[in-house]
Amino acid sequence: MRKRIVIVMLLTALLAVSGWFLYQHFTAPTSRILTLQGNIDIRQVNVGFRVTGRVKEMKLEEGDIVRARGLIATLDDAPYQDQVRLAEAGANLRHLLWVRC
Repeated sequence: MRKRIVIVMLLTALLAVSGWFLYQHFTAPTSRILTLQGNIDIRQVNVGFRVTGRVKEMKLEEGDIVRARGLIATLDDAPYQDQVRLAEAGANLRHLLWVRC
């Protein structure tokens, strides 16, 4: 009688463990594609301008979507405007000196 109880308990345990493994096998997702969700944080990005200068205005903030050929930032144009004014003044001075001669 005691031997019969031990055998029944072992069979019950074996059925429970095999049932658990079968349940895990058939309820597991069939695709092996790894899907992760979260944020990617970038601390530094090199932005290239055709000329050197100081950034006057940033058009985008962190997290904004950047589109191709979109305006990200503008440079301070005061040094370039000063160079234009100096060149115009020099041209006017040369013109005045040419007329006087």
